[in-house]
Amino acid sequence: MAVFEVTIEETGEVYRCSSEESLLCGMERLGKRGIPVGCRCGGCGVCKVRIGQGDYQKRVMSREHISLEEEAAGLENFVKSAAANPKQFPDYGHRLGEIAAPALIIWGRNDRFVPMDVGLRLVWGMQNAELHIFYRCGHWAQWEHADKFNRMVLDFLTH
Repeated sequence: MAVFEVTIEETGEVYRCSSEESLLCGMERLGKRGIPVGCRCGGCGVCKVRIGQGDYQKRVMSREHISLEEEAAGLENFVKSAAANPKQFPDYGHRLGEIAAPALIIWGRNDRFVPMDVGLRLVWGMQNAELHIFYRCGHWAQWEHADKFNRMVLDFLTH
């Protein structure tokens, strides 16, 4: 098991994090306060986490901890993060045609992280996909339109 040394630039605090725990869980375990603990992703740049090297897994993020203004400011960091670690977003577009199962693609019309063109590409490339676009919605349709999102997913899964 590898152990990494993590530095929080704003505070200069340093802590150790094993390869078997997330950056934020390690920080939380040690009582560090550099990053709001609602986010468990790392690397998107919205919370100003920058992964210099190594692999990581992204998970769900919460609007409770990231305002629309922070999301907008984070876009530049997101782009820099993607350029620094291109393996975090591999392109499987050439394999979309292999997906025969029904697919529901849900998109926020105002998503500034992943443009709607990507959603259109998914629908075009898959054999049996449908796309729903939420207007007045950014990157997190599951939170911004939670009730409608949940009903739509349940309906899709039961029919």
